[in-house]
Amino acid sequence: MKRAIRIMERITFVVIIFLFIVGGMAYLFFEYVATNFQYEKIVIGKDCIYLKNRVYTNDNPKLFISTSKSRKINSFTDYLYGYSECFFYQIKNDSIFIFSREIANQPPKFKSRIHVIQDSLSNSEFMNLYENHKTLGYEQFPSR
Repeated sequence: MKRAIRIMERITFVVIIFLFIVGGMAYLFFEYVATNFQYEKIVIGKDCIYLKNRVYTNDNPKLFISTSKSRKINSFTDYLYGYSECFFYQIKNDSIFIFSREIANQPPKFKSRIHVIQDSLSNSEFMNLYENHKTLGYEQFPSR
């Protein structure tokens, strides 16, 4: 009886270890292989922020602005653009001006000396900027 219990404990232990390994491998696959991650570092003075684009294999892109280089999205510290494929930006003085179809909520714990100023564009304004952003002095993120 004791021997049967010991065998069951060992089998349970091996199954748990196996599940942890498989789970870890799945996490690493989805985080680093099946995810396209791009970022652009914006430096103004001694401060920097990161414009980030994260796309899972069959998912909508997740655009966000962060003070961290991490791949993780944090709704408390990052500006999240949920449905935008791209946005345009311009840097002036200590500010970055973001032009997008949507306005991201200001995160409660975003800490940067770089000011993020957002402007929402109508579809026609956005398409005009999409076609003429370089001649107007704007950058596109992610660049195409």
